[in-house]
Parts: sequence; C-alpha cells; structure tokens
Amino acid sequence: MRTSLGLFVLVGLLLTSVSVSTAADSGLVPAAKKDRAKTPVVVTAEQEAEVLAFLRQHHTELANLLGHLQRNRPAEYASAVRDIWHASERLRQVEKGDNDRYELELQSWVIQSKIQLLAVRLAMNDSPGLRQELRQLLADQFDLKVRLAQIDRERTAERLRKLDEQLQRLTDQRAEILDREFLAVTRSSERLKVKRKDLLEAKPARAKASP
Repeated sequence: MRTSLGLFVLVGLLLTSVSVSTAADSGLVPAAKKDRAKTPVVVTAEQEAEVLAFLRQHHTELANLLGHLQRNRPAEYASAVRDIWHASERLRQVEKGDNDRYELELQSWVIQSKIQLLAVRLAMNDSPGLRQELRQLLADQFDLKVRLAQIDRERTAERLRKLDEQLQRLTDQRAEILDREFLAVTRSSERLKVKRKDLLEAKPARAKASP
C-alpha cells in the first residue's frame, strides 16, 4: 500500500471507529464520547506498550500504520491508542471468562479493523480488487457474528435446561422441601428460646453478685 500524509490523516480519522464499532455491539460505548474531541487525549507509556504488543501479535499492518500516525498526527495517534487499549482490555476480560468466545471476538475485532483500513484504501484508490477484498471481509465478519450468536443460543438453552430441572425438582419435592424448611426454622427458634432462658436466669445471679 502506498503511504502518504493524506492516508495517515484518513487512518487517524477512522482508527477510533475500529474499537468503537466493536464496543457498540456490546453496549460498551462510553457515554462521554461526544466530549472527546474537546479534551486532549492523554495515554500512558504502559498503555502505548500494551497496544503495540497487542497489534504486533494480532494485526501487524495496523501496528505499522500506528507508528506512522504517531509521527504525522500525534493527536489522532493518542486517540487511537486510547480506544484500541480499551478494546484490548475488553477482549482480555472476555478471555478470562470464556476463551472460546474470546477467540471469536478477537477475530471479529481484527476483521473490523481491516474493514476500516480497507475503507481508507478505497477512499485513496478505488479498484475492483479492493471491493472484492471488502466483500470477503464482510462475509467473514458476518460468519463470525453467526457463530457468536450460536454460542449465545447454546448457552442460553443450557441455562434454560437447568432452570427447567430446578423447577421440576421444586415441583416434585414441594412437600419434602417445605418440611425441611419448617424443621430448620423451628430448630432455630428452639435454640433462641434456650438462649433467652439462659439470659433470664443469668440476670438474677449477676444482681446478687453485685454489691
């Protein structure tokens, strides 16, 4: 891909939408998004290092472009680093709870970023080859969405199955469960009664012992 300052400007304008579009699908777009342009973005050296490591592992093209953007458009660079860092953190949280879903969401994020970069390339130099590549990326992204929806459906079905089992158990064992709960409450009441009796008996003894 031929590089130019105009390309980096467009990349700077579109990079943040890579993470925003992914977050929007999960309801994670910050409420203060409209105010971002008014306040200079500050990112830490640690965040920069984490973003570059993340991109070098999963999306080298974006890592290279981010380096060029740092030299040519520092404000857009900082904004892009901040948003990509948030996206990587969200993915890390997904990985902790569900590695299978993490792999799919990571692929989806990478494909979305490639779609955004391809949109930049189309803006610079439209061609049938780029359009075909875009169609393929959109198809891959769509298939990932279907797979994620299937995972959600399967897990929801499993939760419903367990709830059905629980409801059936409660229905079948209603009398036994009520008897156990009644016994637990009455035993607790008996223990309280004994403690109350002991306290009442202890009061006169303390009164006699006092001068």
